[in-house]
Amino acid sequence: MSKKENQDYDIIPVNWPVVICVTILFVIAFIVALLIEEKFLCFMVPVMLMILLGGLGQNYILTKEAIICRFFGVTNRTIPWEDIIQAGIARYASRSSTETRIILTLKGCPKYQPEKERGYNYHMRHRDQTIAIDEPEYHFRKIEKYYGTLDYGYDKIYPLK
Repeated sequence: MSKKENQDYDIIPVNWPVVICVTILFVIAFIVALLIEEKFLCFMVPVMLMILLGGLGQNYILTKEAIICRFFGVTNRTIPWEDIIQAGIARYASRSSTETRIILTLKGCPKYQPEKERGYNYHMRHRDQTIAIDEPEYHFRKIEKYYGTLDYGYDKIYPLK
């Protein structure tokens, strides 16, 4: 039996190349701000880097029991699958955009209605009660493995069956 067949979890990883590139750009910007002695930029560059990397450093480990949310390797939240009441692929940006995310809705949160609003607006309004996962074309099968069939999706973009 191969290692992959024996694995009882899936990982939705951090996009490390993007994190590294963004960090390098901000380090260069910080050095330039120091060289031109711009105090405001010296303060703002590290703050902007922390804000930007905050969103990029999130990854998820999917197990049979729960989703483990990690931020740069530190577990900050564990969500049992029983606490997820809805899962699907939603258009995340404008209606004309093809950008999509997997939206997981937790207990206590109103269900998402894809025909009424964008996934981004819903996710931002219910940030503590939802999870938005990038690149659904790579990850929706992993979610289906543990959650079951997705509740909604855009079959024209990613066939769900």
